Amino acid sequence: MRKVLSQTFIFLFCSLLLTDITNAQTFASNYSTKSSKHKNTFAPAEDREDIAVIFAVSKHSKYARKLGWEDLKYSIEDALALKWTLENKFGFKVTLYEDPTWEQMNLAMKKLQTQKWNPLDQLFIFYSGHGHKAPDGTGYLVPSNVGESIKTYYKMEYLRGQIDQIRCNNVVLTIDACFSSTFLERGGRDIPLLESNTDNKETHQLLSSNQPFRYFIGSSPSNREVVERGIYLKEPRIAGNIKTAKKKFKVSEFMKSLLEAIEMGEKEYRGGPIPIWYVGRQVEELFEPKKPIRGQEIHARATRFGIQSDKGFHFIPVPSN
Repeated sequence: MRKVLSQTFIFLFCSLLLTDITNAQTFASNYSTKSSKHKNTFAPAEDREDIAVIFAVSKHSKYARKLGWEDLKYSIEDALALKWTLENKFGFKVTLYEDPTWEQMNLAMKKLQTQKWNPLDQLFIFYSGHGHKAPDGTGYLVPSNVGESIKTYYKMEYLRGQIDQIRCNNVVLTIDACFSSTFLERGGRDIPLLESNTDNKETHQLLSSNQPFRYFIGSSPSNREVVERGIYLKEPRIAGNIKTAKKKFKVSEFMKSLLEAIEMGEKEYRGGPIPIWYVGRQVEELFEPKKPIRGQEIHARATRFGIQSDKGFHFIPVPSN
């Protein structure tokens, strides 16, 4: 009798143990980073894209020059330096618009609004060119075909509305222009310095996947102009496993600050993902033009805007082979 009970007990114990193991395997399968459920929720790296759109206005129409809008020396070179960095170091797909008209800028922004985005996609928008502030305080960007009518200027508030309608969760806007911070007329707020250690973290732990993250970096306050001065970057540029010797770009002081801030992030995070708020803070520290206009202090502005996620945009290095 005892032998039968003992065998029965052993059988029941083994059955329960096998059931627990099966349940554990099922749980692990459902939440594994290789499972289809996890992929649908967080979008793996192969389903995630980093996209950049760059507007660089250097040359203006004859009529625009007659109105006083002088051509700029470094806008295109700034754009090329940024394009090279984003493509080679971080794997961005970059579209560069050289000397865009109002219509071209508007079409490009509308395309971003209608584009289909994955939850962990990232978008970096950069504008380099003249900026304008009307007597009523409204800020504008200056396209290459700007005319006498204020309607030919690209209104900051209009740009803000377009960005609000882009369905990408992780968006950064950087403007190098006079009065760039007029973009924040509807308010901006600083993002706290979050945990700096990004080691061994999955992409979905760093980027926002279900609500907007918006960040702004501008080269000037809302009531200041900014001087365009060129500086050579003479050091070799290294991107992942690609080394480009003697790569030189003649860039403005603001772009030099932005690229140096990214390089500082590469060292700080030891080749791991670099948070945009780290880059923004470094740009604020680095960008101090040597010759302010008429004694006015000029400083960069970095802040997030709109409804915010606690997770957001990172520069994610291209993996080394």
